[in-house]
Amino acid sequence: MFHAAGGHIRSGEDVVELVGPFVTAIVGDKGVIVTAMGPPNTVLFRARQPGRALVDVLTGDPFHSPRKTKLSISVEA
Repeated sequence: MFHAAGGHIRSGEDVVELVGPFVTAIVGDKGVIVTAMGPPNTVLFRARQPGRALVDVLTGDPFHSPRKTKLSISVEA
């Protein structure tokens, strides 16, 4: 899990899965979901099997000045 606006798998789709970008929210009264307006602020990758993957994580303002960080992920059994 990364504090980021988005992500992309460059290689190793069989090793990791991009579950998705999410917006932080809380459950309010009577089960109502309360969330702030704005772009996603958390991206989640899930390990699927041992191996190596290359991913991009996008941080900063996704509309005006996004920053891409390349990461190498090693999943071990």
